[in-house]
Amino acid sequence: MRKKISSLVLIVFLAVNLAGCAAPLILGVAAGAGICYAASRDTVQGDTAKSYEDVWNSALAVSRDRGSIKKEDKNKGYIEVIAGVGVVVRIKVIPLTRSAVRLRVSCRKNHLPNLDIAQDIYTRIIDGSR
Repeated sequence: MRKKISSLVLIVFLAVNLAGCAAPLILGVAAGAGICYAASRDTVQGDTAKSYEDVWNSALAVSRDRGSIKKEDKNKGYIEVIAGVGVVVRIKVIPLTRSAVRLRVSCRKNHLPNLDIAQDIYTRIIDGSR
């Protein structure tokens, strides 16, 4: 009986991994950000206890360092950056409460998802480093 259950669990685990489960993937914990996770194949998001202004200013600074800002709207919390040849980064800052903000960073390189760049930019914004 135990062997059957173990085999069933293994089969289910392998099937989910081979099928590319759409559930969020835990990527790690950023300082002060809580859990950062992949919301889709090209998007990393997480919540932080920093103010909207702090996250917005950090996102602008990181965006300017990574490339040229194509679109910027502080009221909507949206930044679009051209961060290299064929690399488009979209940053969304969403206020949740007075002291909590959700940060969402999406990146596509040559129209293909690039989670590595999105995670790097997300981490730099949360850490406040360039």
